[in-house]
Amino acid sequence: LAKENKSNLYFVFLYGEYKYNENFPNNDKSYKKIKEILEKLNIPLINIHENVFLKQENPLFLFPFQQPGHYTIEGYQKVANEIHRFVNQK
Repeated sequence: LAKENKSNLYFVFLYGEYKYNENFPNNDKSYKKIKEILEKLNIPLINIHENVFLKQENPLFLFPFQQPGHYTIEGYQKVANEIHRFVNQK
């Protein structure tokens, strides 16, 4: 569909706050499977986890009150900036 419309398709990978909470197990089986599928289909991956959250001293700071839910204003801004950077480098 993207090719028919002369558009680019990107996959944006986001974890929820649970990934950055010490009380939750670190299980990346789903991520590895998603990455394999995207590589086979030649779909670019915008990895917000690696390019935004892991670069933060405290990734939970990007969630209101460091709790589950939506991102903070700064969190959304960082995500948007990374998507913009990625898309414009192509």
